[in-house]
Amino acid sequence: MSALSSSASSSGELPLKDKRVVVTRPLHQSDNLKDKLATAGAKVLSFPLLEIVSAQDPARVRASLQNLDHFDLVIFVSANAVEQSLNILSVDDLSRQKIAAVGKKTAQYLFEKGLDASISPKSLFNSESLLALPEIKKLGQGDKVAIVRGEGGRDYLKEQLEAQGVKVEYINVYRRRCPQSSLDELCLANQQQALDIIMLTSVQSATNLFDLQSGGVDNAWLSKVTLLVGSERIKSKLLSSQYKTGKMLVADDPSDKTMFERLLNWVNDEGV
Repeated sequence: MSALSSSASSSGELPLKDKRVVVTRPLHQSDNLKDKLATAGAKVLSFPLLEIVSAQDPARVRASLQNLDHFDLVIFVSANAVEQSLNILSVDDLSRQKIAAVGKKTAQYLFEKGLDASISPKSLFNSESLLALPEIKKLGQGDKVAIVRGEGGRDYLKEQLEAQGVKVEYINVYRRRCPQSSLDELCLANQQQALDIIMLTSVQSATNLFDLQSGGVDNAWLSKVTLLVGSERIKSKLLSSQYKTGKMLVADDPSDKTMFERLLNWVNDEGV
């Protein structure tokens, strides 16, 4: 865990000056967002609510990935899916495949590895936007698609493709788990000075946040902290749950850029 930190600019006004912002991305994927926030003057607390670990059956994953030639399209749902796959396959192996990416970060990661991810949404980086692309809409009976993802991910993409007549197979290359055992660190930080906002970029991280306990202390304070969530789906999941939430802001997608801009808009529009 890292302590609250901030960074001052030598010139110009800091739009997030002294805002206490919690970043919950996996630790190895949070540096860019934390740097953007700190540069804008925020006091950043890193509190990862997810970590990525290997799949439970790595031999089965290896066998599935080595069988990708049998698919007409390989869809990567996250940069983690790409990274874990490249721990098994070479870039040359993947370069023979027709590839699609759900999110901007995933597409960018593929590009950086020298792989073509031209089939990817240009905005609203989610399954719905991917399904709306012409290359995906034309898939049908007889086509075979592999969805490379983490265990227990959302089934919407698979269900919609199967409704088009596509044969779909999951390749679950990693697992997500919560690295925290309690909310004690967040609770203490909030007691010292109220937190302004907690950023949540997945349904699982949001669920983990509210499932954790603070050493037997009532978690009612969470309902007083504004949440910035990375999709309407995350908001809907929280609203339909038993969790007591406070104000929620919604970004169009969970990318660093979009989450950061939504936070700036909130500060500017409401003068908080």
